[in-house]
Amino acid sequence: MTKHAVFRQTYGPWALVTGGSAGIGASFAWILAERGLNLVLVARNRERLEQKAAEIQTQHPTIQIITHALDLSLPDSITTLIHATTELEIGLVIANAAVETNGAFLRNTFDDEQRLIALNITAPAHLAHHYGQSMRDRRQGGILFVASIAAYGPLPYLANYAASKAYLLSLGEALHYEFKPYSVDVLVLSPGLTDTDMAGQSEINWSQLYAPYMDADTTALAGIRALGKKSSVIPGTTNFLVAFVRKYLLTRSLNIILFGHLLRRAIMPNRL
Repeated sequence: MTKHAVFRQTYGPWALVTGGSAGIGASFAWILAERGLNLVLVARNRERLEQKAAEIQTQHPTIQIITHALDLSLPDSITTLIHATTELEIGLVIANAAVETNGAFLRNTFDDEQRLIALNITAPAHLAHHYGQSMRDRRQGGILFVASIAAYGPLPYLANYAASKAYLLSLGEALHYEFKPYSVDVLVLSPGLTDTDMAGQSEINWSQLYAPYMDADTTALAGIRALGKKSSVIPGTTNFLVAFVRKYLLTRSLNIILFGHLLRRAIMPNRL
């Protein structure tokens, strides 16, 4: 049996990818299609989502693709998605959809901060809780949370975003242990700066931090390759070293002071 066939048998027949129309989520969708999994792709922008699905379908005509244009930060959106997938055997959930708020916490509206909490924290937890139950019962499946190296310590001017990713890192590593007896794999992927729309639209001048961009395909592939082998993975040597220093070499207070200074220098003045 080929590696792709084993992967399909372990995590198929259906994979659900949130934020599947662009960036890392779209890269996940392509990789999973190449491995023969049917796809449920979820994103807010219907036109962009359907275009991405059509592109993938053209290259992989034997798989099935279902799209759901949903804003997962809205109340009852996850319930809507659950009802829409009742008849499907979801063997892999990739919780990738996220939003970033940056700048001084008090500069942002609380509606924006609350939307971040709903999308970055509540939605992934709800997905894992619901689909994890059927995976546990089947003794098979996988859940992949997309966090960030921002999860490895408090970040002034990215305060709520970093906190949301720290939640995912903690949740995912704990669920990796809890779900293991049921042969359900849980992984947390913690990318650094990645060439996506979110990074491109950020009001942070990342060049001030000398942070190297990784491409979305390489980032997503690192997650797929680590699934079933680790509880968490950080793609890229530089990203790994940054997380290692933050976790093991710097005190918590030094983390805050150092990265607060760096981000204050890089953030747009109107966001301070």
